[in-house]
Amino acid sequence: MTKWIVLVAIIIAIYYFLIRKNSPLNRHRHAKKNNVEADIMLECKRCGTFTSSKEALIVDGQYFCSKECAEVQ
Repeated sequence: MTKWIVLVAIIIAIYYFLIRKNSPLNRHRHAKKNNVEADIMLECKRCGTFTSSKEALIVDGQYFCSKECAEVQ
């Protein structure tokens, strides 16, 4: 009886580690968790400081790190 229990446990372990982990559905779930929007770093036209695209100021098509560099009031 113990041999059968060990055999079933080995079959379940093989299924879990080899088949289930490599299934396309599981890979899709893992990819969704790691889907982070990339932040692009832009160089300030005046001082050369790199600023994230979310924080950069755009004036006349040029990127600036702050109002002082952009000379905006």
